[in-house]
Amino acid sequence: WPYPSLSSSPLSNCIPTSSPSSLSLASPCSTLFVANLGQFSSEQELKDLFSSFQGFVRLRMHNKGGSPVAFVEFQDVRQAQEAMTRLQGFVLLSSDRGGIRIEYAKNKMGEVFFLPPQFPGGKEIP
Repeated sequence: WPYPSLSSSPLSNCIPTSSPSSLSLASPCSTLFVANLGQFSSEQELKDLFSSFQGFVRLRMHNKGGSPVAFVEFQDVRQAQEAMTRLQGFVLLSSDRGGIRIEYAKNKMGEVFFLPPQFPGGKEIP
């Protein structure tokens, strides 16, 4: 389907992905979600990899339940898309399970959603 030109679109920070293999259920944003990391993957290894791309801002790694994941923030959507396209399936030196899987994050890094305290179980959700 045809896409409007970015210069005429009010949604210029949301751009289509370049290939079906890089499609994500989440809308394009400047934060990437990185999965299929091996148990020996390190934050430094990922920073070294992603910081080589223009617009890299920061990376946070989480290791819940023995399955590490990372969130990588870029200055804008185009830069995030470039990193995702070029690194999709990249095999880390520390990998014990094949290439990394990259998607757009559901929320931008730094956005915190929570239930107000008046709701049962209201607490911050990272």
